[in-house]
Amino acid sequence: MNISNFENQINNAQQQLAKMQENLDQPPSSEREAEAITALSISIEELHVALEELEQQNSELIITRQELEKERQQYQNLFELAPDGYIVTDRNGVIQAANRSTEKLLHVRRDHLLGKPFILFICKTSRHTFHHCLDSLFQSYEIEELELELQPRHGKPLIAGISLSVELDFKGNITRLLWSIRDLSERIANEQKNRQQAALLDVATEAIIVSDLEDKITFWNSSAKNIYEWEAPEVLGKNAMELWWQETVPQLAEAKQSALAQGKWQGELKKYTKTGREILVESHWSVIRDRSEQPKSILIVDTDITEKKQLESQLFQSQRLESIGTLASGIAHDLNNILNPILGSVQILPRLIPQPNESCRKLTELIETNAKRGANIVKQVLAFSRSEEGERQNLKLNSVIEEVEHLIQETFPKTINLVVNTPPDLWTVYANPTQMHQVLLNLCVNSRDAMPYGGTLMICAENRIVTEDYARKHLDAEAGAYVVFSIIDTGYGIPPQILERIFEPFFTTKEVYQGTGLGLFTAMGIVKNHGGFIEVSSELKSGTQFEIFLPAIEIEKIETKVSTSALPEGKGELILVVDDEKDNLYMTQILLETSGYRVLTAKDGLDAVAIFEQHYGEIELVLMDMMMPNLDGATAIAELVKIAPQVKIISLSGLATDYSLARNSKVKAFLAKPITAESLLTTIKQVIQN
Repeated sequence: MNISNFENQINNAQQQLAKMQENLDQPPSSEREAEAITALSISIEELHVALEELEQQNSELIITRQELEKERQQYQNLFELAPDGYIVTDRNGVIQAANRSTEKLLHVRRDHLLGKPFILFICKTSRHTFHHCLDSLFQSYEIEELELELQPRHGKPLIAGISLSVELDFKGNITRLLWSIRDLSERIANEQKNRQQAALLDVATEAIIVSDLEDKITFWNSSAKNIYEWEAPEVLGKNAMELWWQETVPQLAEAKQSALAQGKWQGELKKYTKTGREILVESHWSVIRDRSEQPKSILIVDTDITEKKQLESQLFQSQRLESIGTLASGIAHDLNNILNPILGSVQILPRLIPQPNESCRKLTELIETNAKRGANIVKQVLAFSRSEEGERQNLKLNSVIEEVEHLIQETFPKTINLVVNTPPDLWTVYANPTQMHQVLLNLCVNSRDAMPYGGTLMICAENRIVTEDYARKHLDAEAGAYVVFSIIDTGYGIPPQILERIFEPFFTTKEVYQGTGLGLFTAMGIVKNHGGFIEVSSELKSGTQFEIFLPAIEIEKIETKVSTSALPEGKGELILVVDDEKDNLYMTQILLETSGYRVLTAKDGLDAVAIFEQHYGEIELVLMDMMMPNLDGATAIAELVKIAPQVKIISLSGLATDYSLARNSKVKAFLAKPITAESLLTTIKQVIQN
C-alpha cells in the first residue's frame, strides 16, 4: 500500500466517524460507547501524524535516492573515463564489465569483451603468473601489484601493471574480482632510454655531475669518479660545496650564481681530488628546469685540463726559448765576426813583432785571453740556441759523472755530503762530453748554492724506458730508451711561481755579480740539442730534483777527429779568401801571407765567382764565408763547382748551423768563427795535401 491510498483510507474513516456522531440523536447510552468514540478519534489523529511523518521520510528517501544515483553516475563516469583500464570479472576471471580504456588497450569492443575469460588476452608467457596470482588471492584475499604481458586483438604485445581487489558477500565469500590495468610500455621505454643515457654518461670522458638547488649531488658518473677519485655512493646526497676544499667554495658559489642568473656558465676552476691532488678543470654549468620553467637542478660537466695546461705552459716556454735562441744566433754570428779578426790579429802579431817588449807581450796575451773568453760565452749561447752542435762521440756518462764528482770533492764545502750512484751497465749516448760536463756541473753548483748551511747532494744515473703514455704528458719527450741522470739536493727548494721561470735567460735569484742567469738556460739548450728533455720537481724546505733525459743509441756511430800538429807553412799556394767583413778579410790575408801563401780576396759571392773564373787554374783552395750579401756562400760554392768540379773549398761561418748548408756540396772542411790561427792553418794544409 502506498502513502496516497493510506491517506485516503484515513480520510474515509474520519468521515464515517463524523457521520456516526451526527446520527446520534442523544448522547452515548453508556460511558463505554463514549470512550470508544473518543479512542477512535484519537487513533485517527495519530494516523494523521504518522502519515505526515511517513510523507517526510518518503521525501528524504527520494532525495537520498537521487544523491545515490548522482554518486553512482559519477563513479560510472570515473570508471568509463579513467586513463587506466578497469574490468570486473567473476571469481573465475570471466569479464562482466569493462571501461573504454580497456577497449583501447585490448583493441576489442566492450560488448565483445563481456563473457570472455580475461586469460584470453594474456600472453602465454605470463599465464603461469596469472594463475599463481589467482591461487594466492583465494588464499589470502591480498595480492601485490604484478606485471603481465598482454596480447591485444591487434597490435604488438604490451607490458601492463595489474592491480587486483575483490568484492565479498555478507558471508565473506568472493563474488567478483576488480582489475586495474595500466600500460607500462611508455614507462619501460623511458626507463630503457634513461639507462642508455646513463650508460652514455658513464662512458663519457668528462665528469658529469648533477646537483639540486641546495647543492646536494644527485648524479655522479664514472668519469667523475676517475677524475675526483670518489665513488658514487660516497658523494650522492652530499653537499657539493663541502666536497671540495674550502678555498674553492667562493669560485663555485660564484659559478652557481651566474648559472642561475643566465641559465649557464663556463670557465676554469681549481678543484681537489679525494687524495688532495690539485687539478684544473674546464667547467660547464647548465640549469635544468621543470615543466613550469623554474630552476630544478644544475648539470655540471668538468673536463680535466691539468695536463693540457702543463703542456701549453711547456710549449709556451719552448716557443719563447726558441725565439730567444733565434735572436741569440743572430747576435752570436755578429759577435763571432767581430771576435774573429781580434783573435786572428793578436795571433799574427808575434810574427810581425818577433821581439816585443814586456808590456806589448802582456797586452797581446790580455787581448787573446779576453777574445777567447768572449768566444766561449758566445758558444754557450749558441749551445742553447741549437746553433752550436759541438763535437759528439759515443759516450758513457759514468766518466763525466766521475770527473764532476772529483771536482765537487775538491771544491765544494765539506758540509755538503755527496752521494753518487751510477750502475756500471749504463747505456751509451751520443753526446759532446764537454757539454755534458757543463750541464752536470751547472746543476750541481745550483744545488750547492741552495744548501748554504750544508745538506746532501745526490747524483744518480739509470737506464729508463719512456712509454707512449709518459711521452704524451711531456712536450719534448718521445717514447724510447733513455739514460737519465738526476741531481737531487736537500736545499731550500724552488717556489712554484719561480719554478716556471728558471730556464729563462738571465733570470736569477742570486745576488748581483753572483750569477748570470745563463746556467740553466744553457743546460736546457744543450739537452734539447741532444734530443733530450729535463724534468724538475721541487718542494719548499725539502729540496729539488732535476732529471736529465738523454736518448740512448742503438747503433755505434763512427767518430771522426782531425789530428792537430804544429803551425804549418805554405809553399806559395794561391788561396782565394771570400768574406764580406773587411776586417776578417784583411786579418786572414795577413795570416796566410805571413804563413807562406799567396792570397786573392773577394768581398762577396759574385766577386768570388768572377775572380775564380780568371784564376781557377792557379787557385789551390777557396776559403768561403757562408753568410754574405748579393750571393751567399752556398750558392757561390755551387757556381765554383760548375766551373771547376775538383775545386777544394773550406767554408767559414759565425754560425755552426751553416755547416748544414755546405756539407752536401764539395766543401772539404768547415770552420766556425772565431777561428784560431792554428786551426785555420792546420785545416788548410790537410785539405791541400788530400
